[in-house]
Amino acid sequence: MKENLRRKIILAADDFGLSEKANERIIELAKLGKLDRVSIMVDGIFKEEEIKDILNSKLEIDIHFDLVNKIERDGIFGENPIKRIIHFVFHYFTRRAEVKSIKNDWLRQIEKFQNIFGKSPQGINSHQHIHFFPPYFKVAVKIAKNKNIQYIRFGKKGFLGNSTIVFLVLSFFRKRNFDFLNSSKLESSDYLASADWIKNTNRFLSKLPEGKTELVFHPEKKKEFEIIKKYF
Repeated sequence: MKENLRRKIILAADDFGLSEKANERIIELAKLGKLDRVSIMVDGIFKEEEIKDILNSKLEIDIHFDLVNKIERDGIFGENPIKRIIHFVFHYFTRRAEVKSIKNDWLRQIEKFQNIFGKSPQGINSHQHIHFFPPYFKVAVKIAKNKNIQYIRFGKKGFLGNSTIVFLVLSFFRKRNFDFLNSSKLESSDYLASADWIKNTNRFLSKLPEGKTELVFHPEKKKEFEIIKKYF
């Protein structure tokens, strides 16, 4: 069963750099051969040995663009999706997250990634999926093309999972972005799913469609870490 699953899934671990626990668990999964891609938060924390472990893992190494300050995000808003959306919209419409600033900071993050890993990222995605917001998605695609980055997290045929509020908002944004993605010729998976969109892992995995699904996990969370170890 695991071999059949792995043919359909691109297993991606997010938030490398977010915490010591996240780094430790991602490296453990990488050494066990459980992962395909890892996403790097360049303003996070890294030990030199951890960077070497990621480079030696032969995983596809992506950049995980961030937008809001980590302490503000985690300390005030935590995991509450409604508060995060309100916070995001407030920042956007008060121009604290205007497009030009985002572009400049994401270019800074690309440069920092290159300094840390000695090469460009192989893919683009973002913390809390903020790159799906249409003005930011255009920035992400243009950066990818200018930096010769071939892959972007999107899901060309759609999302999979339960319809959480985040799922529904991102699905709306995805439809708005589809034509722009299609014209860009960038690569992406056929489908996209996040572990927090899945209520029943057995049922979800048994109904995967044909094609490739990028399945996103956050190994810092014990439940998601254990799911990877159990099913893959």
